[in-house]
Amino acid sequence: MLSPSQSLQYLKESIERASMCTEWILSRFSAYRRLPVKGMPSKSMLHMQKNARWKVWREHRLCG
Repeated sequence: MLSPSQSLQYLKESIERASMCTEWILSRFSAYRRLPVKGMPSKSMLHMQKNARWKVWREHRLCG
């Protein structure tokens, strides 16, 4: 059985590890989204996604 101070320390370390993993995952994800799109070197994934969302929204507004 852990003492209260030991369990608090363990909890802090767990939270620290989890946040480091989360940061790493997010950094990998954002790097992936900034990669150039094949065949369109000037456009990134992020740009393509933004463009697609805008197109869907605009079509929805025009049809509705």
